[in-house]
Amino acid sequence: MAYMLWANYGAQAQTASSTSTAVIVQPISIYSFGSVLNFGAFTPDPLNPSTLTLTPESSTSASKDYASNLILHEYSDRAAGSFYVEGAPGAAFIVSLPESATLTNENTDTMTVTDFTVAEAYTFYDEFESTNVFNIDDDGELPILVAGTLNIGAAQPSGNYSGNYLVTVNYQ
Repeated sequence: MAYMLWANYGAQAQTASSTSTAVIVQPISIYSFGSVLNFGAFTPDPLNPSTLTLTPESSTSASKDYASNLILHEYSDRAAGSFYVEGAPGAAFIVSLPESATLTNENTDTMTVTDFTVAEAYTFYDEFESTNVFNIDDDGELPILVAGTLNIGAAQPSGNYSGNYLVTVNYQ
C-alpha cells in the first residue's frame, strides 16, 4: 500500500506560465534631399585624363593622372549628395554604394564616377572617419552625405553631364 501512495505523489502534473514578446521595427527608408552630387564646372586637360575627387564635406581636389591641366571654375558650386535615412531610433544600419555610375551628356559622351564615399552629415568636421555603418539618432533619422571621384577623359567633350546612382540602406 505504501508503494501506491508514493507513485501517486510523484505523478502530479506541474505547469508554469511565461510571457512571449515581439518588437516590430519600422522599415528603414532613405530619400534624397537638398543637394545632388555635383562636381561643378571645369575645363578638361586637352592631352591627359584627370580625376576630380569630391569629399563628403564638399571640398574638391583635382588629382592628376599625368601632369594634368584640369581647370576648376569657381563660379559653379560643388556639393556632396545629401540623403536622410529614417528608421528605428538607435538602430545600426549599413550603407551600400555603387562601384561606379555613368554620367552622360546630350551627345551621349560619358564620364564615370567611382570610389564613392559616405559620411554622417555634420559630424565630419570634428573627425572624418570613412565607414559605411551608422546609427540612427534618437529622433529616428540620420542625414548622410555621399561623394566620389569623377574620371575625366583627355579632351573630354563639353556639355551638361548627368546620371543616377543608387544608395541602399539596410539594418545591420
